Amino acid sequence: MKPQHVLEMISCRETGSECLAALTGFVNCLLNGEIHSEVSPVLFGGNLIVLEKKTGSVRPIAVGYTLRRIAAICANAYAASQL
Repeated sequence: MKPQHVLEMISCRETGSECLAALTGFVNCLLNGEIHSEVSPVLFGGNLIVLEKKTGSVRPIAVGYTLRRIAAICANAYAASQL
């Protein structure tokens, strides 16, 4: 799932508000540490992409799971506002 998918789901006229409420609840559970231990490896993992450098060597890039990234953005926004 990509960030654009989440944006389209919460922008839906019919179910967007319900989806946003569910997403908010999930992010709150994630930030409170209420995620089951079997789910954690998926949420806190990432997809590895390998890009070739000009020198011929490779550069590994890890892209985190979208829902975890949303939770991190929310946590960082809250922390920044408190500073």
